[in-house]
Amino acid sequence: MRLLAGQALSRAAGAPLGGNRVQLLIDGQAHFEAWAGLIESARQYVLLENYLIADDPVGRRIRDLLIARARAGVHVALIHDWFGTLGN
Repeated sequence: MRLLAGQALSRAAGAPLGGNRVQLLIDGQAHFEAWAGLIESARQYVLLENYLIADDPVGRRIRDLLIARARAGVHVALIHDWFGTLGN
């Protein structure tokens, strides 16, 4: 896993920088649980970019977490694709 993650990073972002870590998420459930945990633990800012945030249980959970962090004084910035969220 570490070799695969290292190869992906070196191709996508250049040489890895110290003090970072990679976690390979293999399915949507793991992906969104990781997001939720990171959003909940944010103390200064949340910078989130995503193609699609649906009006479904997962999308509403992410929305509610972002709102809660913003109300707690955390800077929240969200970028989402206009086409991916068309109709939502």
